Amino acid sequence: MLEKLRDAPLDERIITSIDLVMPILLSVKWERIIAKAVASTVKSVTSIKLDKPRTLPPKQYRHWINLHLIKHVFAHVSSYFSLPQGYRLLVHLLAKMTFYRIDEMPRELWSDFISLMIRLGKIKYRLPEEVAKVIVVLAAQLRLALDECYPTLLEIGEEMAERMSLLKKG
Repeated sequence: MLEKLRDAPLDERIITSIDLVMPILLSVKWERIIAKAVASTVKSVTSIKLDKPRTLPPKQYRHWINLHLIKHVFAHVSSYFSLPQGYRLLVHLLAKMTFYRIDEMPRELWSDFISLMIRLGKIKYRLPEEVAKVIVVLAAQLRLALDECYPTLLEIGEEMAERMSLLKKG
């Protein structure tokens, strides 16, 4: 996952911000974050219906894994910068907005979009510029890196659901 984040195809002007996020990427315990996100995702997806599913539905799984990864990764970012409790929701909202909108933009507009989101973080959410940059760049990289990781995360989720007896047998 860390290699995918590092190699996410952002614009060359933006990729210089990787120096900004690298200390955070290295300090995150990715195994723990992914395990927490997958476990909570499996529980969320299997509890949607009253009847146990045979397999995890990929669309719902993808939606919930996105939400849980954003929650866990950006909670770590908030604590890394020692942000007050009141800012944690703002960090989450800015990350979620960037995460879900980056792939709707044409590739040639990514740098403008990221600059706009950084300004939004500074002006609307009153975050320090360095914090806004880290949040926006990390959210964009996480989104781009996850495209290649979804099949693996789904396999891990199905194995975990089977171990937890949350899927129908047969």
